[in-house]
Amino acid sequence: MAPVETESLEGNRIYQVTGRELTQIAEISAREAVKMCREERKKTEKREQSNADKVKRTKKLLSDYRRLKREIPEKEEFTESEKVEKRWAFLRDLMGSAHINSQESVVEKEEKRRAENMYYINRIERAIETYREECETSKKPEAMRCYREVYEYYIAEEEKTVAQIASEECVSEKTVYKDIGNACKIIAVYLLGV
Repeated sequence: MAPVETESLEGNRIYQVTGRELTQIAEISAREAVKMCREERKKTEKREQSNADKVKRTKKLLSDYRRLKREIPEKEEFTESEKVEKRWAFLRDLMGSAHINSQESVVEKEEKRRAENMYYINRIERAIETYREECETSKKPEAMRCYREVYEYYIAEEEKTVAQIASEECVSEKTVYKDIGNACKIIAVYLLGV
């Protein structure tokens, strides 16, 4: 049975509903509220997971920095000896087999990989530099400590352990891990966006 309009008071309509109809309205409202709450919780969990994934990815990129840096010589191009070696390999392929394109594709893949590595190195260096500037302007005294810890752990040429960093900074290893984690959350924004 549909609600029946009984009267109108100052432009507002007043309906007469039975107890059963009121119960149905309450049930539907409760179901919709629970549904919206679950959807909001899923969105929040997804956002938190995305942020956690960004921090993990940032830590992975930072930990790969030294390897990428060692792999890439100061110049972005092949060295002369690499060029000569590639040319000879190309000529051997030309003379010895019909796999001409295979050597060309190897060279192209190496050049592409090298370009990607240079891109990541530049992104990491830019993010670390931006984080350093942020820490220098911060009013918190521990901000620069966090920067130094991240720099020593991931970026500096001489690799240091958490114990060494903790000793130098006169803090516990637990604090170093916490500082690095917090710093990586900020650096993730510079590296991977919001």
